[in-house]
Amino acid sequence: MPFPPDPEGFTIIFVSLEREMVQEVFNSNAFPAPVRDLFDASSSKLSIFCWSVAYLEDEVERDRARFLDRLGHRQNDIASLPPNRYTLFYDGTAALSTLFLSLTSLKAFLDIYAALIARILVPSMPRMRFDRAKLKRTTSKEQISGGTLINWLRASAPRSFASRSALADMIEHHSRQWITTAVTKYRDELTHYSDIPGMLGMRVALRPEAPPFSPVDIVSATLPDGTGIVAYCHELRRNVQHFVVETIQLLPINHSLVSTDRFVLRKP
Repeated sequence: MPFPPDPEGFTIIFVSLEREMVQEVFNSNAFPAPVRDLFDASSSKLSIFCWSVAYLEDEVERDRARFLDRLGHRQNDIASLPPNRYTLFYDGTAALSTLFLSLTSLKAFLDIYAALIARILVPSMPRMRFDRAKLKRTTSKEQISGGTLINWLRASAPRSFASRSALADMIEHHSRQWITTAVTKYRDELTHYSDIPGMLGMRVALRPEAPPFSPVDIVSATLPDGTGIVAYCHELRRNVQHFVVETIQLLPINHSLVSTDRFVLRKP
């Protein structure tokens, strides 16, 4: 976010905890001056991602409280239903909106980070994106997230950049491990369609002794593999932290000004 200088004095900027954490690795003095705009944008999007993941658990609890309130208002109606045959779902927006923000801000960060990497290596490089593509020199027809960047690093990045193959391999590893699933399977479905196929919303099973219900009865939303959305996003944050650290360490920047160890260990 731009902060115009005060024409009659000095400008002092206080940063959020998420911004402070991200600045451990995105130190502006460590990056070349010509990429400052992409550096600022990368840092901003990564901060938004960290914030959304940190507050997802709060939004899940807010949805849980609202669900319990609605169940309480319909307690008599629910009591008349035959037990062991019904599952009651809550179609809320708080947690889903924060999950959506987590996934979209992750993709936004990856797109700008890809552009930042390319511009560091080739200052005149047009805007690169973390787009999905089939990897060249392979027999597989699979497309993975970041394939365009990986192919460019392997085929077109300057030969003077000795770590080009290592960086491409590192990005491919992370893409196959978790990025392609997060971006293509989850983010794209939420953004371009409706819901994630196989995802189950917040719910409670109707048992003989219910109602009334307690918070521990409520199961939070789960992804197709059964993982709760809070647990998934916490794992996603750890994966993003390691991805950033492991790729930044390979870039030709001033590493003495980057605190990768503190970035991995700190949580907003």
